[in-house]
Amino acid sequence: MDRYAIEARARADELLDMLPEQADVIRGWWDINADKDLRSSIVTLSPRTQTILAQTPAKDRAWREKTPAPKFLREWLAARYWAIASARALSIAAELQTTPGRGYRQAVRSAAPTADRWLDRPDLEEMLTLRLLDE
Repeated sequence: MDRYAIEARARADELLDMLPEQADVIRGWWDINADKDLRSSIVTLSPRTQTILAQTPAKDRAWREKTPAPKFLREWLAARYWAIASARALSIAAELQTTPGRGYRQAVRSAAPTADRWLDRPDLEEMLTLRLLDE
């Protein structure tokens, strides 16, 4: 399970690396375009987002080159949000996998600090700057 968590963190970082030095541009775009529908589209896991999460670097490059900027930013924000969420979920599973055989109540107790550390929903700033392999 550790390997899956590491790979999920790496995928989140790959997405971050697609937009180097553009955090300010994205913040400005967000300030202009952020509304309830945009926020909702980011936190709703779509089949398109799932496809993006599984893409290879070559497909990432093609996606960036062929997709109009506003659509790309929407899709990128959703993919980054869900890549961070997936990495955090897999990190929880990896940490808890090391304590098999415990009773259910003990497992719940052990899971609480892990969940506290990993379950925050990523905000815009984290989507634009957080490197998960550094955590």
